Amino acid sequence: MLDTLHRSRLQFPGMGMGFIKRMLDEAMKHCTERRVSGIPLNELDSVKFQLSRLQAAFTICSAMCAYSSSISSIQNDLSGHSVDANSVKALVTDLMHESAQICVQLSGANGYRLDHVAGRGLVDSRPFQIFEGSNEMLYSQVAEAIAKLMRKSKESNLLSFLKINPATELAAPFSLLF
Repeated sequence: MLDTLHRSRLQFPGMGMGFIKRMLDEAMKHCTERRVSGIPLNELDSVKFQLSRLQAAFTICSAMCAYSSSISSIQNDLSGHSVDANSVKALVTDLMHESAQICVQLSGANGYRLDHVAGRGLVDSRPFQIFEGSNEMLYSQVAEAIAKLMRKSKESNLLSFLKINPATELAAPFSLLF
């Protein structure tokens, strides 16, 4: 049962990648064509920042899709991958909703129309944060599982644990930047 549930959650990046790409494409198109005070919208610093957030969401989701594709073969038993599956599902669906929200904001008044791709995306992305476990619940489960793994390895420092955990050892050094 857990194998099936985790496999399903690990498939979210495939869907999310297409969704976020559509929001990114729509926002880029609008911001390139729309002119404010004679300059394209995409030349404003705050707009560049929002577009970079969409690009980052797409990159993160693409990486998660590559990871999911590498481990979710039917030959692999995913029952022990709760941290991976819950993290992927929660983060991807949050990125989908955030991307739709950014696209709505960048699209101006048109973005709030339900027949606009951004408005529709905002409405359509919210349920994904809820079904197959609400993201709030999944984040709690991930935190509990990490705490359990830390106790098992007798490590009380989160950064030290992240540096020795195979799933996070490559990313751990970058946590010092925040």
